[in-house]
Amino acid sequence: ALQLPGARSSTFDQSCDSLASVPLGAMIPSPTPTDRAAAEAHLLGQWDVQLDAMRRGLCSVVPASVLALLNWRDLEAIVCGQSQIEVADLQRCVGFSPPGNFAAEAMFWEVVGGLSYEERGLLCHFATGRMRLPLQFKVSWNSDLSRFPQATTCVKEISLPRYDTAATMRARLLVAIHCRDIDTDGHAPGEVDMDVVEEPSDLPTGDGWAPGGAGIAA
Repeated sequence: ALQLPGARSSTFDQSCDSLASVPLGAMIPSPTPTDRAAAEAHLLGQWDVQLDAMRRGLCSVVPASVLALLNWRDLEAIVCGQSQIEVADLQRCVGFSPPGNFAAEAMFWEVVGGLSYEERGLLCHFATGRMRLPLQFKVSWNSDLSRFPQATTCVKEISLPRYDTAATMRARLLVAIHCRDIDTDGHAPGEVDMDVVEEPSDLPTGDGWAPGGAGIAA
C-alpha cells in the first residue's frame, strides 16, 4: 500500500474530468498489473474518437491505399513542404524582372548559394511569407544602391538593388531577411525603424550605407 501524506488531492485526465478524489494521508492499495493495464488503455485510447475523425477526414481527400505507400517523412514533406531548400530548387521557382540582367542574376545566385538552409528559408519567408517549398517569387531589379532589399509578400516580389559586389548584396539581404518587423503599413518609404535590426558584423560601410534608407518587407 502507498502512504500519501497531506490533505486531499484530485486526479484529472487530459479532458480535465475529475477521476478520483483521494484523502491524502490515507492508505490506498498498490496498483495491480490489471490496474496498470486499465490505466494505460485509458491514457492511450482517450483520443481514439478524435484521431479517428482526423483519419476519416484525411482519407476523404487522400485515399487510404495511397497513404499506406508513404512514411511519416514523405507525408510531412507533401503537407508542409520541403524544409531544406537547394539552390537548384530555388532556381526553378524564382523569376527576374526585367529578365536578361545576367551579371546581377549570377551575383544573386552566388549569394543564395552561400546561404545556409535556414537563411534560404528566411529568404523565401521574406518574399512570400512561407519558409518551405513549393513556392514562387520574383526578383525585381532597381538602381538605388543606397537602399536595402524590400519585399511585398502579397505579390511575392523582392525589390533588389543591383549592388556593385556580392558581399554588399549578401550583407544587406541578410539584414532584410532577419528583420522581424515586417509590417511597414503606415510607414513612408525609408521610415522603417532600423534600430530593431541586428546588423551582420561583416556589413560593409561603403556603397551608400544609410540605415535610415533601409526598406524592409511590407
